[in-house]
Amino acid sequence: MTVGVASPPELDVRTGMLTYARPDWDPLPGRLRERPSDFVVDEVWRGASALMAAAGLESPEVREGPHAVFSVVKVGLTTEEAAGLLARILRIPASRLAYAGLKDRRSVSAQFMSAPLGRPPEVVRARKVRARFVCRSTEPVYRGSNDLNRFTLRVRETEPRELSRRLTELSRGFPNFFSYQRFGDRPPLNHEIGLLLLRREFDRAARLLAGKGGRGYESRVADALNRGASGLEALRAIPRGALEMMLHSYQAYVFNLILSERIRDGRLSPRPGDRVVSLPGGGESLALPLPGSDPDAYRGPAGEEALEMLRRDGLSPESFRLPELGLNLAGGVRPARVPARGLRLWERGDSLLASFALDRGSYATSLMREALLPRDPASQGFL
Repeated sequence: MTVGVASPPELDVRTGMLTYARPDWDPLPGRLRERPSDFVVDEVWRGASALMAAAGLESPEVREGPHAVFSVVKVGLTTEEAAGLLARILRIPASRLAYAGLKDRRSVSAQFMSAPLGRPPEVVRARKVRARFVCRSTEPVYRGSNDLNRFTLRVRETEPRELSRRLTELSRGFPNFFSYQRFGDRPPLNHEIGLLLLRREFDRAARLLAGKGGRGYESRVADALNRGASGLEALRAIPRGALEMMLHSYQAYVFNLILSERIRDGRLSPRPGDRVVSLPGGGESLALPLPGSDPDAYRGPAGEEALEMLRRDGLSPESFRLPELGLNLAGGVRPARVPARGLRLWERGDSLLASFALDRGSYATSLMREALLPRDPASQGFL
């Protein structure tokens, strides 16, 4: 299986994923997500599985309080779309529904959501969404509060035995790249808009957003521009969370670039001066920076690398303070290498079924990218 060094496709390069953990491996055939049930995501929050809670078999370990907690199972929807549907049924603003993280659209996903409600309904049903009230909590389900995510994936039209061997090796630790979903599914990619925002090129950012042709916040920007609003005024017309997503994508792009260079140089293990973080499920990892306004994000050699990348883009840490849009991204650090815990594999003809758990913030598609080395991520179901 060793014939040279694999080169990532154009989409990977555009999103900062410039290499692989094992570039000596050949690409493998394989398709993800031919149907939603090929990609199942189960969020664990406060010790409870969202799928088990949806069946009435588990409940999060929390103290009773003002927040009603639901287990939400969605099929073929983004988390924002599912939250919007649930909010309309509950007759509350979507902004009052809180959740820990975004789950893939092309999946069957179960996750927890909460809202400050007095008398929540026991069950809520809508097309592609089912929610069950599971408990009350003193705290809402907030961003990043989940324990981990469990995945069950089916890879079709592959070489099961070789893929199984690769996943077993990678499960001990694989590069924690931000995956394709972080950057959007059509150009301009989210981090390219994020860079324009950080440079204060608001008119250009607004025009590019309007030109994407989406029916959500993109259309709001287009409508505002058509009414004669400035770029900054048009951007203020969309939810702050959408703008944060673009800035987060730029942070992810810089992180991916630094991680790529570390892999190429053989520097994934911590060296003197490098920062280290403890992993939620046990163990430690080299920590690489997510750039932001906080100087603490730039400590150590990797921080110097991040500062140099910002300078090349005409930015500085202060660029991440955007009072014009009411935003300030402090930044931080992220593990460079993470394990896939509890890996289980089943071969089924030319398919492989894989089950594993990842710490919050890590991507199943990042693991599968390292195993398959996809030549065309979009047609192979990575987006």
